[in-house]
Amino acid sequence: MKNKFAHSFPRILLGLSVVTFLAGMPGGLQADVFYVSDTNGSNAEPGTSWDKAKKTIQAGIDTSHSGDVLVVGPGTYKGTGNVNVAFGGKSLQVVAKDGPAATILDGENVASTKGFVMDRESDGHHHDQRIVGFRLI
Repeated sequence: MKNKFAHSFPRILLGLSVVTFLAGMPGGLQADVFYVSDTNGSNAEPGTSWDKAKKTIQAGIDTSHSGDVLVVGPGTYKGTGNVNVAFGGKSLQVVAKDGPAATILDGENVASTKGFVMDRESDGHHHDQRIVGFRLI
């Protein structure tokens, strides 16, 4: 007769592995999600839902904390708050909800304009900063 624990052991290991993975992520299990919308956002909003989204990417980053995720809605983002976007030392993931075909950072052909400005630690490595799904023009 097999021990009942033997059947559940693989599930327990899987559960512990997932918890360990999530706890090892920046911010652990405390990550929040913030939102940016080019069409109906306002920087006066808290950015905590699509209905209360921030207007600019920089405002979304400024509101978030290390380990959080910033989801950016479709649109063409340009001008102050959407170019030369700085992480300010935070470990964040900035994700374009609908990918590069629908989410564009437009530098407006200004030579000094960058999409994102990544931080470097004193040893030359970047913080845990991820940018996913943007088209830079």
